[in-house]
This record gives sequence, structure tokens and C-alpha cells, in this order.
Amino acid sequence: MTWDRKHVEFIHFEEAPWQPLEVAGLAPGCEIRILSQDSGDGALSGILRVPAGWQHEQPFTATAPEQLFILSGDLHKGEYTYTDQAYSYRPAGAPHGPMWSEKGCEAVVMWDKAFEIQPGEKGHENGMIGCIDTINTHWQPTIAEGPQAGIMVKMLRHVPGNDEMTFLTGIMPHWKELRQEHHHCVEESFKLTGDLNLNTDLGDKMNMTANCYFYRPPFIKHGPMYTRTGTMSLIRVSSKLVNHYMPVEEDAKWLALA
Repeated sequence: MTWDRKHVEFIHFEEAPWQPLEVAGLAPGCEIRILSQDSGDGALSGILRVPAGWQHEQPFTATAPEQLFILSGDLHKGEYTYTDQAYSYRPAGAPHGPMWSEKGCEAVVMWDKAFEIQPGEKGHENGMIGCIDTINTHWQPTIAEGPQAGIMVKMLRHVPGNDEMTFLTGIMPHWKELRQEHHHCVEESFKLTGDLNLNTDLGDKMNMTANCYFYRPPFIKHGPMYTRTGTMSLIRVSSKLVNHYMPVEEDAKWLALA
């Protein structure tokens, strides 16, 4: 399942090797770094690399919902052109093609099950987020109550029924949180810029920099936290993000599971 994965705390993108992206019916040549994956249904988060000049001429739909965030380069999908920091969401059955890249592209990709395609299908756009230019999207106050001032967000996707969310978080330089926290939801993060020390008691051992990733199941304690230069991350959570500043052992929901 999308949220049923092992705890990853934390890895650099480069620690995951490039491997060929082998999808039946899809033009060959793309590669992927798998950062986390469900061993049952193949849901994964990773870094997709599309070579310069690559193209897939036929339109198609995919069986897996997809979230895409461009790190560099360009990618064209049908009528949409994606460049630096563009975001899109396609539910299963949404249109994906034709596709091509002029300069090549690297992108964060999140597939909610094994990515398979249905060539020739035009698909539907129900629930699709075609393209968000996140660079020109305004920052808003943080969505979670409790943290120290200095955090802003750009909301990219919100599911009203269960409060699943994908958003950008920006934190100003020298921001500090002296408390430990945990959440009831799954949280995964792609560090895009800057630094964030997740436990100041451990020095550089827990210092996340650009191109770092983590995948946290519920109730994983983290903190104290500090950033020297400021930081920006792409974050996804499985339900409403609530900060709990208490020992996990005192949390009623955790005790019910223990």
C-alpha cells in the first residue's frame, strides 16, 4: 500500500543507485532511484531521470496515481510543459502522453502502486492537477499548530476526506525548535535546499542537506531541530498533520496501539 513501507531515516538521493525504468509499453531510456517502496503492491517514491531527446509518441493512461515534482530540466506531457519546480498530480486513468523531453529531466515521482500503462488510451481528467508553477505560488502560514514561528507552506494537493496533503515547506534561517515532536500520520520529505538538523544533541549526524529524503511511519520522534541557512522541502503526509510535543509513551493513540 502507499503508506505501508519501512522507516527510512534518512538517506541522500545518491545512496540509491540508478536503475532502468522498465515499464511494458513505455519507450525505454528512463532511469529511477528508488528511495522507498512497498514490497507488496510496488508503490514507491523516487527520483526519475529522463534523458535529453527522449520521447514516447503514443498517449497512454497509468494504473497508478502519480505525483511529479520537477527538480531540473523539462518534461512535456500532452498539452503541459513542466520545468523547474513544477508540480502535477494524475489519478489512475488520467492522460499521460504523448511525452518528450528536450534537455532531459530529473524529477521527484510518487506512484501509489506499481506503475503500469495502457497505451493508446486518452483517459479522464477527474481529480487531475495539470500543472502548478510553485515558484510563482504564494507562501501561506504553516498548516500545523504549535511550531516556532518561521515556517511557511505552499499547498499543492489536499484530499478533504482524509486530509492527505502534499506541500512545500519553507523555514527561515536560524529557526530553532527545542522540543521533540511526533505525528499520528506518515510523513515523507524530499529536502530541496538548505539544511535541517533533526537532533541538535547529535551534531552533524542528523543534519539533512539538499537531496536528502526520509519516510517516517507514525509515532517516530524527531527533534530538537535547527537550520542555519534556512531550508525548503517537498513533504507528503497520509492524514492531518498534528504536532505532538510529548513523549510517545504518553500519547493516548500510541498507547492504544502498544
